[in-house]
This record gives sequence, C-alpha cells and structure tokens, in this order.
Amino acid sequence: MVHKTLHITRTHTFSRFQVSEISTILDQTTTEHIGELVEGEDGVVYLEPNLEVEDIQQLQLDVRVAWEDFKGTSEYKLLSCQRIATRDDYITTLKTAMSLRGQKEQQINRCITWLEGTDFFTAPGSTRYHDSHPGGLYKHSIRTFNIIMELIKTPIFSSVEIIDAAIVALVHDWCKIGIYKSYLRNVKNEDTGQWEKVPAYEKVDSPRPFGHTGGSLYVSQQFIKMSMPMALAITWHMGRWNVVEGDYNDLTLSNKLYPIVHLLQFADQLSITDYCQEYLDE
Repeated sequence: MVHKTLHITRTHTFSRFQVSEISTILDQTTTEHIGELVEGEDGVVYLEPNLEVEDIQQLQLDVRVAWEDFKGTSEYKLLSCQRIATRDDYITTLKTAMSLRGQKEQQINRCITWLEGTDFFTAPGSTRYHDSHPGGLYKHSIRTFNIIMELIKTPIFSSVEIIDAAIVALVHDWCKIGIYKSYLRNVKNEDTGQWEKVPAYEKVDSPRPFGHTGGSLYVSQQFIKMSMPMALAITWHMGRWNVVEGDYNDLTLSNKLYPIVHLLQFADQLSITDYCQEYLDE
C-alpha cells in the first residue's frame, strides 16, 4: 500500500480544468502516476486512478497530507501568486525566486540595492517599438513573467523548473539598464499645425557592450547563479530577431535541447502584443 510516500507536483493537466489548483500525484518510491487531486470551490476532490489500492481511505488521507506538503513548495508559492503589476510586486517576486533558488539574503539584498540604484524602474522598454514610455522596461518584464506563469502550466513546458523560468523572465532585459536617454523631440500637431516638443528617448552607448542578450546575462550572473538552460534562455530570448547566420545552429540546438529557451522567447514576444496586454489587464 502506498503510505506517506506521495508527492504532488505541477502537471500538464493544470490548465484543462476550471479550478484553482490541480496536481499530479506520484509515488515517490516508484514515480508511478497514481492519480490526480483537484482543489476547486467545493473543496478537495480526489480523482481515483485505475490502480488497485488496499485502503482507499488511507490513500485519500495521504493525498491530503501530500497536498499540504505541496503548498509549502517553491512551485506552489510561484504558481499560486496573483499576477504581479507594480514595482513592489516585481521586487518581492524577484526576492522570492532568488531565495527559492538558494541565494543568500545578503546577496539578494545586494541585488535589489543595485537594481533600485539604476534606471530599471523608470527607463522605457524601447525607443519606439514597445513600451516606449517611462517605466516601460520593468512593466514589460512584469508582463513577460505573468505570461510565463501561464505558459508553464501547459504540457509542452511541464519539464521546466518554475523558479528558473521566473528568474529569466524577470531579468532577461537587464541589458537595457542605462542605455536610454530622454530628450524633447519636435512633432507637428496635426490639429493645430504647430510644432510642439514632446518627450522621447534615444539610445546611448551601453556601459556593458556585450550586445543585447549578453548584457543581461553578464549583469544577472553577478547576483544569481545561472544553470546552462537559464543562461541559454537569456542568450537566445530574442530568437531569430537577434542572431547572425553563424549562430543560427546554436539557437536551433538550444531550442531543441532546453524547453525554457523557447518558453522565454514565446513569453517575451507575446508580452508586446496588444491582445496579450488586454488579456493581462482583465
């Protein structure tokens, strides 16, 4: 009989049910799939699998114990959080993700102090293409994180570590820190025919000339230990938009080997679409 060996994890079936939580139940001793647990508005429901069990009541009790254990895991903490929307949300989520990945408090505080001393929370996301307004950079990062938290529940990305996905989403555009300068641009008012000065942005030389993605990887690794898949996700997050012919095979291989690479690409691209922004604002 399975007893006190149950372990609940995120599963690909998460997004198929209109409930608050759903997780696969595994026997830790064999990793055999033995059923699913759904927690909805009417409480907890155990979906019995096609498996002979001597004591179903004991199994259901073990399931509930395992569910409580799952609520204490890093996956649950990140999956159950609401969509983040503010500067404080960003900082809190980054600190949580770094802590769950094993970063010491001193290192986390050093990272946040550095970040708050930069223009990350006031800089635009670009000069004209997306989020070209004050605060656009961190707001784009927040949307990318929120989208990744949606995509990671799907079957294709079930193998991706949620902590890793959260971190790469939050830091993938740190290369844009310190590279934009505001100025007043002359624009003709179509209604009055008069020329007016309006706020705009232009790029300046980067203090870290590693290129677009290399800058993000360099800066983030000063504070966060990156795995190979995480580093590749940041390196190739622009996908085909920022790759020279000689690097195309490396991009293709990274996408093939590590789902987190494609995951960040999809989330980053979706985050700048109007329909996705409308969805997140609901």
